[in-house]
Amino acid sequence: MKKGKVVLLTAVGVLVITVGAPLVAILIGGSGKPAEAPDAVIVLGFQLDEGGKPADVLAARCEAAADYLLAHPDVVCVATGGKTADAPFSEAEVIRDLLVARGVEAERILLEPDAANTGENMAFSAALLKERGIGGRVVIVTDGFHQYRAAYFARKNGLEPSPLCCKTAPATAFTYTCREMLAVYKAWVLGK
Repeated sequence: MKKGKVVLLTAVGVLVITVGAPLVAILIGGSGKPAEAPDAVIVLGFQLDEGGKPADVLAARCEAAADYLLAHPDVVCVATGGKTADAPFSEAEVIRDLLVARGVEAERILLEPDAANTGENMAFSAALLKERGIGGRVVIVTDGFHQYRAAYFARKNGLEPSPLCCKTAPATAFTYTCREMLAVYKAWVLGK
């Protein structure tokens, strides 16, 4: 009987750690305020719908980014995200177009059109900022569930991130958070 309790408690402990650790990281990563005087804003892409239309997730990221950029007119922006085989445009180009439509000057927006994942978003954006002589204090615009991993990769690439979370539709938040928990483990274990 005692052995059964030990096995059960061990299983419960493993489950709590397995689910709890990435969930706590995600919740903490999505808290905080964006820096008031960053060197740049990085807007993370999201897979486009058929025909290259932005998904609601990407539109929400661009809305939050535009509001921040309009309130901070001296800050440059990196629009980051590559192009899938079936999309006519890169995510970066779509981000730029959405920001410009909301009143952000096109000349403030740097394009990083090659990244295929969050690690590449941060690596390629950091390289672009360094190439242009722009400092590494960045505001990352993405969903709250995604902020921890984005900041994790930003720090790995020498950036000093702060979060700016966009609105996430409640209907999709649970699904994306569960997916993100797996992605956090992948980052911890594989570094990518």
